[in-house]
Amino acid sequence: DRVNRIAWLACAFNFFFFIVTTIISFLWGNGLVGIFDSDPQVREWGHQYLMILSVSMFGHVFFCSFNATSLGVGNAVLSTVASVMDGVVVRLALCVLSVYVFHWGLIGIFWANSIPASVNGAIQFGYYLSGKWKTYRRGVLKGAESA
Repeated sequence: DRVNRIAWLACAFNFFFFIVTTIISFLWGNGLVGIFDSDPQVREWGHQYLMILSVSMFGHVFFCSFNATSLGVGNAVLSTVASVMDGVVVRLALCVLSVYVFHWGLIGIFWANSIPASVNGAIQFGYYLSGKWKTYRRGVLKGAESA
């Protein structure tokens, strides 16, 4: 019960910061980018990227909250697989598709860099909802040791 309560509390905490950073990115993103570069084109592209990236943080709400549960029970394999899916497989595939197939340019790269977080979050959230984390011990599921 305690792990379940903490996982959902972490999710609520992460969701709060997702909302705050999304609002800041949408309302003041141009000014934030302006701290680093005064070029209007750079500020516009940077603001667009912040808006797209902030939307992708919704996937991180679930990834960060429920990945900690996976790691806490010792399932580092799931975390590794989900991170490879996010960081390599999905991200590279979307980058290649957005540039070479759909010709979306820089905006396509922005989206291709943002969407994979949702894949990782969905993997971790699905594992959490399955309840298998409750029986995972030292790399094997309870009951599967004798099988």
